[in-house]
Amino acid sequence: MLNKQQLKQLLTATLLGSALSACGGSEESIEAGSVLLTCEIPNTPNADGTACVPPPPLECPVPKVPDENNESCIIGFNPDAPAVVAMPEANQTVVYFNLDSSGAGAQDSRAADYDGWVLHTWNGGNGVGGTCDAYADNSLAPSWQNGLVHDGIDPNYGAYWILTLKDGHTACGNMIVHKGDEKALGGADLELPLMQDDETFSRVNFTFFGDSDIYEFPVPSLGKPLVKIADSSAHWLDANTLVWGGDQNNVDHVKLHFSATAGIKANEDNQFSGTALELTPVDLTDAQKAIDTRLAQWPAYSGDWDAEAAK
Repeated sequence: MLNKQQLKQLLTATLLGSALSACGGSEESIEAGSVLLTCEIPNTPNADGTACVPPPPLECPVPKVPDENNESCIIGFNPDAPAVVAMPEANQTVVYFNLDSSGAGAQDSRAADYDGWVLHTWNGGNGVGGTCDAYADNSLAPSWQNGLVHDGIDPNYGAYWILTLKDGHTACGNMIVHKGDEKALGGADLELPLMQDDETFSRVNFTFFGDSDIYEFPVPSLGKPLVKIADSSAHWLDANTLVWGGDQNNVDHVKLHFSATAGIKANEDNQFSGTALELTPVDLTDAQKAIDTRLAQWPAYSGDWDAEAAK
């Protein structure tokens, strides 16, 4: 008969064996004392764990490139980029605003396109949560309605503002490019970096219409513009029926694109990721019109899926 100590040892051995089994413990498990392969960054072990190999290159959107460790996408200096028209003096910063993200150039021949776009600047707290205190009084916008007009237009980088900085300024400045209440660089207030590491382009920044990123090196183009998903204008009426109030002109097909991971993106050929389902134009029934009388006159479409898939 086993005593309590023997029963305890047997139970411990049984639990240990179960744990090894559950974790894949077998004759193929790593033996005690084995030395695991260690690789120096950026290399990583291969699939067999027998050699260190370079990791696959990151896929970065134009104009970003992988950093030297292939760990993140960054903007780096391109020596082939055209020279900029305006550079800051010791107490200045220059911010560029490009309406043309494709880099078609010849911005100076379309100077009128920049009419009405002004720069709003201020010192103190902002919507981002930080506190930027950078601008001298002559570079503060008098009001939202009376913003700063650009100082010139670069043929490659668009309109630019030359701003005077106060002594002992912070590492950031508050800024919004806008025309009336339309913000050019996204809905959030932006912080202009003013203490970059690069000596040549310190306090020089580049922006593009519709892009909230601020680039710290000359960027003449963001590449071919992609289709953007915006302006929600469709509504579900029931599990299989949608109404869409968008522009119906020149529309041959209406599709519902979906992704279980919410990862729908467009590539350079304007093809969307995810799964697409063709929708069929239908007439709403009286019962469907009664669901929301405001949408009853909108064009309606139906899809072939069950209620569970619709969720």
